[in-house]
Amino acid sequence: MFDVISLIKTAGYLGVTAIVFAESGLLIGFFFPGDSLLFTAGVLASAGFLNIWILVPLVFLSAVLGDNVGYFLGKKAGEKLFQKEESLFFKKSNVVRAERFFQKHGNRSVILARFVPVVRTFVPMIAGVGRMEYRKFYLSNIIGGFLWACGLPVLGYLLGETVPDIDRYLLPIIGAIIFVSVLPVIKMWFSGFAKNNAGEKEVIRILKGGGIGVLPTDTIYGLVGCALSESAVARIYETRKRNPEKPLIILIGAMKDLQLFGISEESEEVKIAQKSWPGKVSIILPCEDSRFEYLHRGTKTLAFRFPDKQELLDILEKTGPLVAPSANREGEPPASTIQEAKNYFGNEIDFYEDGGVIKSEPSAILKITGGEITIIREGARED
Repeated sequence: MFDVISLIKTAGYLGVTAIVFAESGLLIGFFFPGDSLLFTAGVLASAGFLNIWILVPLVFLSAVLGDNVGYFLGKKAGEKLFQKEESLFFKKSNVVRAERFFQKHGNRSVILARFVPVVRTFVPMIAGVGRMEYRKFYLSNIIGGFLWACGLPVLGYLLGETVPDIDRYLLPIIGAIIFVSVLPVIKMWFSGFAKNNAGEKEVIRILKGGGIGVLPTDTIYGLVGCALSESAVARIYETRKRNPEKPLIILIGAMKDLQLFGISEESEEVKIAQKSWPGKVSIILPCEDSRFEYLHRGTKTLAFRFPDKQELLDILEKTGPLVAPSANREGEPPASTIQEAKNYFGNEIDFYEDGGVIKSEPSAILKITGGEITIIREGARED
């Protein structure tokens, strides 16, 4: 437990601003006592230890700059954030909780996370990984930074000015602040378990928010996530322990979805592919667009499947294309039941949808290049 009062008196403005900066955007700062620190600094300013007119601008700038650093670290690090080994200062579970917070609250999460310990350190990075538009991030950062970094010191200062002998009540007040601030973390901990049979609407909401989960596909159980979400794709690679050089199969709900990847419906390869779709055949098509290197992994090709399963098509219509490798760890057999999938992934993912026992084979894979068809993998056949 930090002795917040002694810390502020000893470190002064430099210590307070450094802690606010670190907790806002550096991985090592998640355990700092930001809320109680800011409030107590305001109280001490009312007693003359600090100048409130110097304190507030300094902590506000530190908070905003810290979040900006976190955003650009996330944007640059990308999927490496999810592949980082755990250590004393880094827990992957903290990243996952922050990502779920971001999925639930969207752009508002940058503001709301300011008041949630641990989460406030990782949400800016998740926003960067998810390529949140910087203009929106910056505006949310300013608003959240103002409410948190200015609001708490001013509140402490005003109480110190109006409540006689407030130092007698300071420790209980700090304890109350700590308790209230960790309540959202406790709630997230208990609600952070994967949802079972959440239903189509909830599955769609989770997937559109960048989450991942297990669904019965037209062939076998798949570990699915939005193909256009780089952070979701990164989570699937990490969760599945998949070879990072191997691309993923992408499910589409309509032929026009290919255009999202810069692939023309009028190309010779697509016209040939249409003869096998919809069906249990995944077809590798050329894709040289560098934007999708996180998907094609340098191969400059992507494998697509247009499934012939209405329940899955209904989801794809709402979510857009989904990456869908089989639900298993790399090198292990695909899950044939939802329990087998849970044995693989536990609470590392966001939902499981039970489709009963599925004993089908994975899809066949064909490669089409310049009109020539090559069989890459034999697989499931049409019934």
